[in-house]
Formats: sequence, structure tokens, C-alpha cells
Amino acid sequence: MVLFPGQPARSHDWNQLDRLSKERRTTILISSHILSELYLVSSRSGFISHGRLIKEVNKDELLIDVDQSSRAAMILDRRGIGPFQVLDDHQILIRQENLEPGHINRLLVQEGILVNQISQQKGSLEEYSRIC
Repeated sequence: MVLFPGQPARSHDWNQLDRLSKERRTTILISSHILSELYLVSSRSGFISHGRLIKEVNKDELLIDVDQSSRAAMILDRRGIGPFQVLDDHQILIRQENLEPGHINRLLVQEGILVNQISQQKGSLEEYSRIC
């Protein structure tokens, strides 16, 4: 289902869409410039420019700082955790929804990876749109 709202929606409109999505077990694609409202109701957002997806954002992302990101990435991949992106020698950004930071920490530590920090990244869609 694709929606192109022409004006700001009321909160009960979003609640009805959420209920409909769950009942029908389907994805609802909403095209809008009102990013603050979309952020409230979406679990995942994408930015499209000239017909191409240029950025996809999950509402909650985990940023992990470790001693060996390439080895940690192999462990995450082997366990089916992802998608993720290795940012540099020490940081990995995991974009999978509903991950428990404690679970990721335990998994990596048990495999001999030193975990310095895990933080949940939460930003507004406006912030992400400026990056695109």
C-alpha cells in the first residue's frame, strides 16, 4: 500500500495505519515531506533521490566500539546479525531492529572481542536527510 498524504495527519490516522499494517502483515510505504510525523510511525525510512534509494535508516541503530571491528564483523555475520556496516577499525553500525545491546555485548565478549562501548543511535529524520 502506498500513501501520499497531502497535509499533516492526525494521530488517530497513524494509529489506524499501524493497526492495518499489523493486521494485514504488510508494509505501508508513505511518501511525505513531513519527516517529524513519519519518524513517529515508522520503523524504517528511506531517502530516494532521482529514483534511487540513497539512504536507509532504522529507527534504532547500535553503534559498537570494539578493539577489532573486522573480526567482530565476521562474528556478527556468522550469527546472522545485520545488516551492519564497518565504519573503521573500531566501529560497527548495526541496523537490525529489536537488538538488545547486552546480547551483542555478551556474544562479542565470549568470542574474545573487547567491547569498549555500545550506544543506541537515535536521531530525527531531519538529521538524516541533511546527511544525504
